Amino acid sequence: NLASIKLSSGSLSPAFNPNTTDYNVTVKYDVDSITITGAVADGKATYIGGGTFALEVGDNKKTLTVTAEDGTKKSYTINIKRMTEQETKDAEQAERDANPLLVIIDGVDYTIVNDLESVNIPAGFTLGKSTRKDTEITVLNDDCGEYQLYYLTDTEGNGAFYTRDENDKFTRISYINANGKFYIIEEIDVLDTLPTGYVVANRVVDGIDVKVYAHNSDELKDLWIIKCYVNGQRAYYQFDSAEGTVQRALEFDLAVKETENIVDTQQQDSDKKGFGLFGDMNVTGIIVLVGVVFVALLFIVVAVLIIIKIATSGKNDYDDYIIPTDAEFSLNDFAQNVSNDEETTSEEPEANDK
Repeated sequence: NLASIKLSSGSLSPAFNPNTTDYNVTVKYDVDSITITGAVADGKATYIGGGTFALEVGDNKKTLTVTAEDGTKKSYTINIKRMTEQETKDAEQAERDANPLLVIIDGVDYTIVNDLESVNIPAGFTLGKSTRKDTEITVLNDDCGEYQLYYLTDTEGNGAFYTRDENDKFTRISYINANGKFYIIEEIDVLDTLPTGYVVANRVVDGIDVKVYAHNSDELKDLWIIKCYVNGQRAYYQFDSAEGTVQRALEFDLAVKETENIVDTQQQDSDKKGFGLFGDMNVTGIIVLVGVVFVALLFIVVAVLIIIKIATSGKNDYDDYIIPTDAEFSLNDFAQNVSNDEETTSEEPEANDK
């Protein structure tokens, strides 16, 4: 028996077993040679067939033969497949697609950290589990149930927190650790009227470009107003970018409420238009309106009946003048008929006198 078989590239399939004598190995296209090393189980036995071999694209076969002390022989066959370039690309892509910890964002590879023992768990979050590509992954769950965070690292080992949506899209969050709290920065609201001295500006927080409300004076340029989620609540905070401190910005919370009230009022005014006016009518007004509508409908019905009556009556008066489709007709015939009608008419008085 051989005690082991070692390869410079690829791996044996199935795994090595002294009693298994046939194996398969697949290597990528860029592997143009392979080194095979065997070890005998009995020091008095010998083997041949090991060494370094060039590989052709496709199938290659190598055999290791063991000779025991008594001359008994046993052979191990290794079938080596060197893939084509396209097969290699397809295999690599399939391997990437199947990797549950690989995340590609804007063409850049990131790795989900599945062991978060070395990661500082933010305040208000606890360890939890999620599933991706049929694999269980460690995540951080918001105690209030609104956020679930993944910790990703780039190719250089730099890590950050990300969210993941129902389409498996990962988005990095911007946050601030201060006052023993974990402030997740969210998109600011569009306010109809800003507090005096503030403008909308772009600033970098936690390495991410975000929109903030900033002072338009150089003396207060380090103070930014940001919208944050913390401990299940959303509010505006003043962030001192120089000191890294955070405190509530109540004037912006009030400005948001005023904007929401304006929107609600506009919606109520819109609802009162059209059929919404019924809501402002009293009972008498509604009765009058229904009566007017009923009279109008009755008038329309009567008008339609009169029109139908007139149309029907006119049709009967002219039925006698309908000319059969198979009759021969000429202008002279019409003239003769008219003449005969006149003679008949002129004779009627005499008949009456008699």
